[in-house]
Amino acid sequence: MKSIALIKSKNGIWNAFNNVLIRKNYSPTLLDPFSNNDLEFLLNNNWDALVWVAKHNVKIKNLAKKILYTFDFDKRTYVYPDWNSYWHYDDKVSQYFLLHRNNVPIPGTRVFYKWKEAKGYLNDIKYPVVFKYESGAGSSNVSIIKNKKEGSREIDRAFNKGVHSFIGNKTARNHLIIQEFQKNNSGDYRLVCYGDEILGFFRANRENEPLASGSNNFIFKEIPIEILDLVYNISKKFGYKVMSYDILEGNTSKWVISEISVVYGDIDFDVYNKARIYKFNNTKWKEVETEQPHYERVAEYLINSWLENE
Repeated sequence: MKSIALIKSKNGIWNAFNNVLIRKNYSPTLLDPFSNNDLEFLLNNNWDALVWVAKHNVKIKNLAKKILYTFDFDKRTYVYPDWNSYWHYDDKVSQYFLLHRNNVPIPGTRVFYKWKEAKGYLNDIKYPVVFKYESGAGSSNVSIIKNKKEGSREIDRAFNKGVHSFIGNKTARNHLIIQEFQKNNSGDYRLVCYGDEILGFFRANRENEPLASGSNNFIFKEIPIEILDLVYNISKKFGYKVMSYDILEGNTSKWVISEISVVYGDIDFDVYNKARIYKFNNTKWKEVETEQPHYERVAEYLINSWLENE
């Protein structure tokens, strides 16, 4: 592996890849794809690897999707995130389609693209329920709806003015996700599966609100074996090299996946460095002790996997 393109993203995760590559005696080329000169240089050269950890901002994400797909298409370049992991990033509708069709345990979910059908559904559900839009992070564009009146008001907004997305000021409208509320939770688990290792921690709900995302209340308790097995098997089934999972206890006491994301946690680097790590060895999980920063550990795993395939 000789030529490596590294996009200097605003979330800073690129530093982890840069550090690992330099330790391995590689000199990655740092590029800004929003610069026309850098974009043409990227497109007109052959690369052994390309890394761009592009987050929610609509402007950034839309260009990243085009570039990641282009270089992943012919399989001549190792790409992170690869298209298989990135196409449904920050897209709750695509994730629902994918997970539901492949029998992954998720909360009961319906997606509506017609105002009249969404209104009619309000008569058939037990409250509270969760209303979501396609994109959003940190519990933005997610509402707990307690009764039909609240639901009707939110549906009118969804199919009229819509709402602004978390980053990028894109308006989400003319669709709505209505999801079963998982009532027996004081929070959720965030797990990240990369290769045969899983990092995990618990996120307690926000004060006076039954949502964990964005609470910044992290608890580093032991991770249940059954959810380690669950995300490990999902990652293997879908061929994900790296993927994060948000997991809740479902209303029937079974674990359910509420969201997946290949890009995660850029704000709380230290949280991931403190989290528990488990490694799968033969038939069981064993906890791992390490002082290596999480994102460097992920970067090293990916780079080593690329080198092994040369």
